Amino acid sequence: MERDELAMSRAAMKNKALGEQGFTLLEVLIAVVILAVGLLAIGQMQIIAIRFNYQGRDTTQAITLATDQLECLKSLPFDHADLADTTTDNNSDLSNTGTIDHADPNNPVDGKYTRIWNVADNSDIKSVMVVVSWLSGPNQIARQVQFPTVIANPHP
Repeated sequence: MERDELAMSRAAMKNKALGEQGFTLLEVLIAVVILAVGLLAIGQMQIIAIRFNYQGRDTTQAITLATDQLECLKSLPFDHADLADTTTDNNSDLSNTGTIDHADPNNPVDGKYTRIWNVADNSDIKSVMVVVSWLSGPNQIARQVQFPTVIANPHP
């Protein structure tokens, strides 16, 4: 009898040892599902990051176009035609793009950006607002940057 018990004991230990050597199919499937959900989240995060990178690039380009135009306007003589107040209807709101004083002859700049500037002439001081507009993203959302400045007459 001892021999039979010993044989059964060895068989039970062998079966127990075999059962503890690996993962069950259910455990593996759960781990795969958790891994897949994590990878999908990372993939979605990458897509969002790419979208924001494009938006940042567009905004940076628009800011560069606006500041370049401001510097160009500041370097002009005070009575230059590009600093003329041709539409006094917009003097209370120079950011109004419905009535504009001047538009870049190269619009759309870089095939995407519209650059305009409005001037309010107050004899010895000119208020200037440069506005750069563009459509952004797959939904073509209208965006713009606005840069105001004041130019004083150097010879009043």
